[in-house]
Amino acid sequence: MKFRYLTLLYLPFLGLSSFSLKAQDSLRLFQKLEHQYSTERQLLPQFYHNPASMLGYGKFSFSDLNIGYENEEKKIYRQQEGSGEKNLSIKVNSFQKTNENRSIWGNAGYQNMKLKSVKWNENLDYDRIAPYTIADSAGGDTKLERYSFGGGISQKLNRWTLGLSADYTAQLGSRDRDPRQKSTTSDLYINLGANYRFYKDYEVGVFGQINKYTQNTSISFVSELGQALMYQMTGFGFSNYFFNGGSPAAIYEEFGYKTGAQVFRNSKNPFYLTGSLSQAQNLKSVNPSNRYFDISDLDKTIYEVEGAKFFNINQHRLGAVAQYQAHIFTGAEYGYTNNTQIIEPLYKRKSYKKEDYQTTVKLMYQYQADRFVAGVVPVFQYQEFTEKRKYPFSGQKFTAYSMGLETFYKQEITKNQMLSLSAHVSQKHINSGVNAINTDIKSNIVDWLMQDYQYLTSGYLQMGASLRYDIQLQNLPAFYVLGSWKQARIQEKNNNFTQIILGITF
Repeated sequence: MKFRYLTLLYLPFLGLSSFSLKAQDSLRLFQKLEHQYSTERQLLPQFYHNPASMLGYGKFSFSDLNIGYENEEKKIYRQQEGSGEKNLSIKVNSFQKTNENRSIWGNAGYQNMKLKSVKWNENLDYDRIAPYTIADSAGGDTKLERYSFGGGISQKLNRWTLGLSADYTAQLGSRDRDPRQKSTTSDLYINLGANYRFYKDYEVGVFGQINKYTQNTSISFVSELGQALMYQMTGFGFSNYFFNGGSPAAIYEEFGYKTGAQVFRNSKNPFYLTGSLSQAQNLKSVNPSNRYFDISDLDKTIYEVEGAKFFNINQHRLGAVAQYQAHIFTGAEYGYTNNTQIIEPLYKRKSYKKEDYQTTVKLMYQYQADRFVAGVVPVFQYQEFTEKRKYPFSGQKFTAYSMGLETFYKQEITKNQMLSLSAHVSQKHINSGVNAINTDIKSNIVDWLMQDYQYLTSGYLQMGASLRYDIQLQNLPAFYVLGSWKQARIQEKNNNFTQIILGITF
């Protein structure tokens, strides 16, 4: 039934793709897929935040329908994120170049997941709402279903290019043992963009995005004996004592926006420069007595800058990408009193701040031959992370850098068969790490906080590889099978990830 639902969403794109297939019949399978899964395009995640720039996402139309299975087993992990997951997914996506002046795209997906051994967190989207989660020491496995769909259009009008897109994701998380968590989320993004060609093939663009996010979480118990104490966390193991306990219900409401600008050149030797500012506020309310009380809010500010340059030297393609991100989260707590007949607010004070700065540089070398493509992407990243709270004071910080190398090779076997191989290795080093974690709390919470700090400040060696085989039979779409493996060695133990995907592309 879920598969049929996704197919119905996808039917319009199947119809549109039929117009472009005729124009692409002369292309070999190798040419189609090498363009569809371009390494260069994957290096520019921020540039395509502007839906107007999606006009040049690809020269040709392409679509993909796949079923995937993932299994992750972690021996070293953050307890609030779990020890791994099992994930079954169905996904469809399509990019259609209807003509030289218009592109449309769409996607839909369903995932059925099991998050294993989640502890000290009874919510979904931990990184989005932390530190203001509901937590307990019991935890357990969480079942999660996720639905997503979206699409957009980009239209060129003389020197102008206009774009519009929307994306929506809904989740349902639950647990069938005490404490019985039930969480639902909805997440809607709407994007507008406009580009203007001001000189030859040089363009300047602006874009804007609004986002509305909601999470509802409730906790219930079947057993009346031995119930775990539920904490309304406020950071570093501290909690709002006034609203702790019971079978809590909480609502997280977030509204945000994003604005940005870019300048770029569309040519054989393009360059891109994109900058954006995002701001949002996440307000948490709880319902202890048939009335909701605001107990915290989290202000988020994110700066992003991305620049890239690519050029050709005969059959050699070279490029450089630089990215900078600054995530600054500031939290405030509300205080209440019940000394009177009703619960009354006493104060609101800023008490939490997290800053995460990351600078990333990627280089690309690619050799393009008639029947194969090979290349490497060296990566360097530097990170500064600080997290602290007041009343009482507690904090931690670290600096780190990582270096990595990604390689890829795509080979045409015959006119209707292709093999793709990729591999990567990276290593993270911790320059310095300091914690001033307040231990004047319960010992089991202190153990959790110290384990979390050790995880965040641990270096690692990560490696992985993937292998994909594509074949196109007569009068049928191209079928493919993809297998991936990844391993991260942390604190002398291994975390493993495996994936297999079966799909069709056309």
